[in-house]
Amino acid sequence: MQESGLSLTWVVASVMVIIAAFGWCSLAGSYVEAHAPTVTDEPADTQETRRVRITRVHVATLWAKSVALFGYRGLHQLPNAPAVISWHFSKRLWLPTVFIVLEIVALASGFVFKHVERQLAEPYPSKRKRKT
Repeated sequence: MQESGLSLTWVVASVMVIIAAFGWCSLAGSYVEAHAPTVTDEPADTQETRRVRITRVHVATLWAKSVALFGYRGLHQLPNAPAVISWHFSKRLWLPTVFIVLEIVALASGFVFKHVERQLAEPYPSKRKRKT
């Protein structure tokens, strides 16, 4: 088989790095939200509710701000990594477990894909016997 594009090992490693980064940012965001003080200026029943017209630009801007905050929290909590990890393993075990399982699935699928790649590289054996 001809080699073209990226190697399978590189692709699987990239997927695993993306899963790890997304997992870390999720853990950091969860930690920050759990330790953030909840302050409201007014009681909920006295706050006015107003209808906001939502446009595509508004949604895109809100999405971009959310992604930026997600990444910022991940980077900002790197010095607190031991506290973030220990807090999650003691309070919210399910969250790190999800990302560990995703990493294992990505690694196992890499091994499966590598096995299939090796099988496809070998010539297909003919099962028919030729008459001579």
